Amino acid sequence: MTERKGKKSGACFKCGKDGHYKRDCPSETKKNYTLAVADGIDATRQWILDSGSSRHLMMTASQLSNAVECDEECFFPNGENLRMQLKGTADIVIIVDGEARRVKLLGAYYAKNLPFNIISYGRIEVI
Repeated sequence: MTERKGKKSGACFKCGKDGHYKRDCPSETKKNYTLAVADGIDATRQWILDSGSSRHLMMTASQLSNAVECDEECFFPNGENLRMQLKGTADIVIIVDGEARRVKLLGAYYAKNLPFNIISYGRIEVI
């Protein structure tokens, strides 16, 4: 495989100017988002935003409202089994771009011995 050196020939698909690809376009703007939990150092109140998780998972049952018992399982990426005991709605406060917001995570699961709370990026719903 050989690499090309120098400028690209042809016009950018974003701005129409010659000399660069769309991915390198100076007019291409990408938004960066940050997410943090409002409660600081208490591990039971900290959440990890995970794009690979298929479920919202909680390590504390007391943060779960409208909880119903369930007997479901999922697996960590290392193959370890995780059994979930409750399913309901998690009411949490998050900070997005410096602003505190109350969020409801529908279909959140409680699992005993979970090392951290997880927000499933793919399961986030705007209501």
